[in-house]
This record gives sequence, C-alpha cells and structure tokens, in this order.
Amino acid sequence: MGKIFLVRHGETDWHLEHRILGRTDKSLNARGFEQGRRIAQRFAGQELAALYISPIQRCRETIVALAEQTGLEPVVVDGMMEVDFGEWDGRKSADIMTESPELLKNWLMKPSSMRIPGGENMTEVRDRVVEAMNWILPRHNTEQNILILSHGGPIRMVVCQVLGMDIDRMLRLEVDLASVTTLKFFGDSLDNRIGLSKLNDTSHLDLPECDPGDVLEEMRAREESQR
Repeated sequence: MGKIFLVRHGETDWHLEHRILGRTDKSLNARGFEQGRRIAQRFAGQELAALYISPIQRCRETIVALAEQTGLEPVVVDGMMEVDFGEWDGRKSADIMTESPELLKNWLMKPSSMRIPGGENMTEVRDRVVEAMNWILPRHNTEQNILILSHGGPIRMVVCQVLGMDIDRMLRLEVDLASVTTLKFFGDSLDNRIGLSKLNDTSHLDLPECDPGDVLEEMRAREESQR
C-alpha cells in the first residue's frame, strides 16, 4: 500500500511572535531551516515518488533539503496553500481577542460558516484542498509513497475529510510545525479507501525546547476556558 506524508512547513519569526500567518510570504527563521534539514533526515532511505508543495515561500524553503536529497523537483499545487486569513493575517492573536472578541468566538465555534474579514471560510478551504488532493492521488499507483508539504489548515482539512470529521472541530487536531502526518491509501481519492496512520509526528525533530504554539489552537483553547 502507498503512503501519503503530509508535512507542515518550518518556523518563522511570526510564529514566535504569536501572529496569524496565512498568505503572507515570510521566510523561515534559523530554527525553521534546521527543521527542514531534520525533515530531510527523517525521509533518508524512504522511497518517494513525488514531492508536492504549497506555493508559499516558507514551504518552498522547508522542502529544499529534501528535494536536494531525493533529486525530485517539487510540484507546486496552489490548492494546498494556507488559509486566506484576510484582515487577520499578520495580526497578533492577543489583539484580535481584544478588538473582535465576538467575531473571533463565532469563528472558532463555527469556522465552516463564518468568513474571516476579507478572507476564506473553512468550507471553501476544505473544497479546494479536497480538489487538490483528488488531482494529486490519481497521478500515482497505490504502491507509491508521496509527500505533500503544506500548512496547518490544509493538513487539518485532509484529516477531517479522511475521518469524516466535522470541520468545525478541526482545531482539536494538533498539527505542529515541521510535523509529519501519515495516511495509507488504497484508492484514488480522499473518499476512497484512505486511512490515518499517524498524526502530528515530531519525533524526527529532537530540537531544544521552543514551542511557539499554534495561534489558532491557542485562541480556541482560551475561548473555551472562558465559557
């Protein structure tokens, strides 16, 4: 059976500053580049048929070491880019919680139906991610392994679709920076015989303690604690 490795990009300074990072092209910081090298080490000796990436800079940078190691040319898939966070992109989570508490609360509770100001709602994200995955999968037979380097939002959408999980619960899925989520596939679409094998594996990183956190997960947890 084939495997799909869903890998999240490495760290940027905005993660350390607890800023929401969507479509803005921020480069990796030194730790992010090191995470990219650790990802390459994680897949040393692993046969991969193809690499797919989001077009956003931090994904292009994270894949460099692995692309050099495998000799594979990453294929850019626009549908796997991060959520369009509109007016929230680049904002600190604390500022949004202070300035727009009701809007944020509604979005955290029902992201499938609430539109981020100037951005996407998660139903739109799911639809484009599923379309992108259903373009990728038929290009491979079910004995091949492929790697898709993307973002927290799209990776959550893939897992929700595979598990038949309500996307309004997406933030209950942890997807850390530079983590690897593994799926096994026997079919040619997300709705056809695909199973979750491993979620959010970071055992390959083995880096000094430094947890910038997931801004959306942080906001969800804080909102729930205030109910």
